[in-house]
Amino acid sequence: MKGIVLNIDLGKPPLHIIRRYGAIFYRPPRLAPTKAIIVLVLCTLCSLLQAQSKTPAIVTPTAATEHTRSSQAKVLSDLPFADREDYAVARRGLIESAPNLTLKNKAGRVIWSLVPYQFLNGERPDTVNPSLWRHAQLAYNSGLFKVVDGIYQVRGFDTANISIVEAPEGLIIIDPLATQEQARAAMELYFKHRPRLPVKAIVYTHPHVDHYGGVEGVVSRAQVASGEVDIFAPENFMQYMVSEWAIGGTTMGRRGMYQFGVFLPRGPRAHVDNGMGKSTGSGSTSVIAPTRSVSQPVETHRIAGLEVEFQHTPGTESPAEMNLFIPAYAALCTAENATASLHNLLTLRGAEVRDARQWAYYLRNTIDLYASRSVVAFNTHHWPRWGKEKVFEYLERTADTYQYIHDQTLRLAAQGLTMNDIANAIEMPAALQESWYTRGYYGTASVGARAVFQRYFGFFDGNPANLDPLPRVQEATRMIDYMGGPNAAYKRAKQDFDKGDYRVVAKVLSYIVDAQAGQWQGQRNDNSKNYSKIYKKSRDLLAKTYDQLGYQAESALWRNFYLTGAHELRNGVPNFPLPPAIAKYVNEMDYRQLFDALAVRLDGARAENTASTINFIIDEGNGVSASRYIRLKNAVLAHREGQAASADLVVKLSRPVLEQLVAGALSPGDAIDKNLLDTRGDVAALRKLFALLDPYSYWFPIVTPATMRMPANY
Repeated sequence: MKGIVLNIDLGKPPLHIIRRYGAIFYRPPRLAPTKAIIVLVLCTLCSLLQAQSKTPAIVTPTAATEHTRSSQAKVLSDLPFADREDYAVARRGLIESAPNLTLKNKAGRVIWSLVPYQFLNGERPDTVNPSLWRHAQLAYNSGLFKVVDGIYQVRGFDTANISIVEAPEGLIIIDPLATQEQARAAMELYFKHRPRLPVKAIVYTHPHVDHYGGVEGVVSRAQVASGEVDIFAPENFMQYMVSEWAIGGTTMGRRGMYQFGVFLPRGPRAHVDNGMGKSTGSGSTSVIAPTRSVSQPVETHRIAGLEVEFQHTPGTESPAEMNLFIPAYAALCTAENATASLHNLLTLRGAEVRDARQWAYYLRNTIDLYASRSVVAFNTHHWPRWGKEKVFEYLERTADTYQYIHDQTLRLAAQGLTMNDIANAIEMPAALQESWYTRGYYGTASVGARAVFQRYFGFFDGNPANLDPLPRVQEATRMIDYMGGPNAAYKRAKQDFDKGDYRVVAKVLSYIVDAQAGQWQGQRNDNSKNYSKIYKKSRDLLAKTYDQLGYQAESALWRNFYLTGAHELRNGVPNFPLPPAIAKYVNEMDYRQLFDALAVRLDGARAENTASTINFIIDEGNGVSASRYIRLKNAVLAHREGQAASADLVVKLSRPVLEQLVAGALSPGDAIDKNLLDTRGDVAALRKLFALLDPYSYWFPIVTPATMRMPANY
């Protein structure tokens, strides 16, 4: 039996679930939320049916091999596991723990829970790198903690921490977590043990959602609008908050599912940590725009009767970021510039490359400004460091780590080493390797070196052979031919798997899997007839290979990527309705960002012979309007402020309607039918423009080629 096809009637149209070659493929309609849940049940049903067929289902990760166990043993012998100081430090100041924390939204759906991580209380399994296991155990500490008298943190209620500073006139909240539910629960735990003082200020240290998204769980928009509450943030906070999601949000969102292991179960053979915390919340997220912008290198503000010094550190962990120092408490908040892990210089979900040199520079400024004045350094993800000597060492070694990666990458590049050569060659000095907080639980030296190389030299390594590479599927097909066909390639890969040479095996097997897509596309060759028989074996062995690479990884993000790859090889790419990443940001985007978001969705090939100009007059309310025009020509959607002298169409609409159109929540046809647009001219120009835009969709393949879509006759 080669496969199973289920047509499930959930209304119209039906849901198709196909299991073939060990993978599940979904072709669902746009389901209502309650029906979408049924997909999970049907996946299980597919697995049960497949188990009864001649092709056994592979639905769970495999055990650690002898080679993986040997790798874990080496980690145990190489690192100072006798150093247990962090186990005490991570629990210092604990007031109330919350190991069984489960948070629900108003509908009763669980949006955050630590219960699935209780396995971390046990002995380390051989399916987790010992160093990562140690870090995951430490990050499992949750509850309310006293940093010093007057400063408290709630940890474990999100991947980030919320910090509460008690001032003479009320509270200052630093980074109100990712969702309202999490922030509200964290504040209730704090108020359970401390006076219920009014919140007077919010501080966003940088524009990542786990540091601002829960703000309305702490204060209301009315409180901010009235001036009762101020919100402090680094300069350009709003710009950077929305810019990357407006342009690349779909890609980042999909890859983020790999980075954070969104679809992995929690357990010793799956998700154990994210490096910066446990997981990601799924509650209600929003943002209230800052009322105060920090732009100077150092700014001092009196907030709720307490003096606070802000150190502006742009271009470090985020394009907009800041540390803060509270003299009255001799306390330094390092935001995400110094945590309990080496950070990403290039996050695996995708982002602009961060500047390691600048990062080190600002941390050295932090040392000069605050190290001798600080009795504690606390951050926005992990536990603090106490004592002036410890704070100085912590900041210095963190700065040295980023500078070392930067400097050594450039030194080795000057000797002719390529990006990947350097990533394999770079080795941190002993003092930095033995500092637990500079190890690679989130970022890694390997990725950091490649990021530095990319920042200075780009993707090209200088070798002419790599100047014009073949497309993924075509390269795989040709490489398998050169290897003597898929059977020969698989045979050698299986031998190397048994030897524990997993990195090479992953590359070879991925060629076989990718080449299968060539068959579906009609890119046949002399060995194509072998693919249908060898494909499942290769796919299964590749999943097992990713299991072992994930188990050996010290980085939580590497582990999540490997194990999610294995998961999707076994279970296929999920496909259920999700709002586009841009949806939550459209109301904060300026017009350039809104129209840029349309431009990057234009299908250039289909738009090549289309030309039109459309003027938009946008009602912002209260008698205020804005003008923008777009020009479609040469398969490019350009836009400018103002009105074109000659236009095919003039569209008058409100700002909210424009936001819905950009987010894909409303089509031009529906907007016209609902009388939401006032048009003059050729309305077909607007309909045609939107018909040329790619739809929002998270569900492109990653571990298999993007061209590996379900064949029409499957």
